[in-house]
Amino acid sequence: MKWSVRIARVSGIDVRLHASFAFAVAYFAVGFGGPPNGLRGAAFGVLLLCALFACLTLHELGHSLVAQRLGVGVSEILLLPIGGVARLTSEPKKTVA
Repeated sequence: MKWSVRIARVSGIDVRLHASFAFAVAYFAVGFGGPPNGLRGAAFGVLLLCALFACLTLHELGHSLVAQRLGVGVSEILLLPIGGVARLTSEPKKTVA
């Protein structure tokens, strides 16, 4: 996708981060770094957002690895400020009960 950069490759799946992540980092830094908190608050906001994206990445990787196990190809995972998207190349041939 345009405006995204590959940050990792796991099990043949590209993990890409959308450029709007920079706006989210700035928003959290400004939001948490207000007058009473200062630089420590801004650093906390950035670390909080990074932890959120790490959890989001692990969540999407879980979906993608299960899909691969079921024979479905996964081309990439795109991480956006509103969530993640795992792009599948086909539909699953069987369901999991």
